[in-house]
Amino acid sequence: MQIASKWFLGLALGAAALVATPASVPAATGESPARDEMRTLIRSRLTEAGFTTAQKIEAGRIVRRHAPTVLPLVRQWLQERRSLRDLMQAERLDEAALRAQSTRLGQVQTELHLQAARAFQDLRRVATPEQQAKLRQLEREVRAKVDSRLERLGAWLTS
Repeated sequence: MQIASKWFLGLALGAAALVATPASVPAATGESPARDEMRTLIRSRLTEAGFTTAQKIEAGRIVRRHAPTVLPLVRQWLQERRSLRDLMQAERLDEAALRAQSTRLGQVQTELHLQAARAFQDLRRVATPEQQAKLRQLEREVRAKVDSRLERLGAWLTS
């Protein structure tokens, strides 16, 4: 899965955590630091895009409505990805098995992206055109960061 796709997946899953919990609940509720970090990131992005409290609540409803479809796919994707890693790191390379597992992973990832696109269609209806433009700008910034990191990695690997 590409870095941007992983970020998107985390953002989509974190959105459920963000909007499911009222802003008045303190971060020190015994939740994991990663969940707190994701919640903070999503809240800041939605706030930066100008989402109102009502819009955030509605976004949470939408994410929760899609969660029963998306979360099993995320679990399946993780299982298929782990199986692929096992094949990649096996004592003996089995190209046929690796190709078959890659195909299975791709099928799950395709379905996951389709379900996420459906959720985004619903979420888009919550945002005003100005907020949608701001979210697109934020996405361009994330992509630029990913590209920059990839360039640095390439430079490091070829030096």
